[in-house]
Amino acid sequence: MRELSQNETAVLAHAVVDPAAWWRHCQASFRGDPEAALAAKIGRHAAAYRAASAGPGYMTRAAYAAAEAARQAANEPSYRQRRAAAYAAALGREPGQMNAIGDCLDVILKQYNQLRLDGTPLIQEMDDLLGKVLAIKARIPKPE
Repeated sequence: MRELSQNETAVLAHAVVDPAAWWRHCQASFRGDPEAALAAKIGRHAAAYRAASAGPGYMTRAAYAAAEAARQAANEPSYRQRRAAAYAAALGREPGQMNAIGDCLDVILKQYNQLRLDGTPLIQEMDDLLGKVLAIKARIPKPE
């Protein structure tokens, strides 16, 4: 199997993400003449490649795909934002309200407080945390 020339690689890079992989596949799997397929592809894309590559900021198909993926990733919410919205939705809160996670923690801490009141020993970190939370709740009671 022959290697692509520099010009063939450049023109193919305008049309496909991985010119070498495309050429390997073409040589291994194409039922017709791979050289004819290569020539046809180069012929279809050579003029567009020359015009585009002469301009500023030219990107190959692979570079464009990577830049597009980075732009999309930058616009997607982080996993923390997605989780917060999912927690809020599952707990019946409006997305964007962070009370949902606090409500979950409150239920967990109430259960640990009940365990402590029933005589179950807690690890020191949980006992300390529970003490701080209960002190805040005592200082700032929930309105009835």
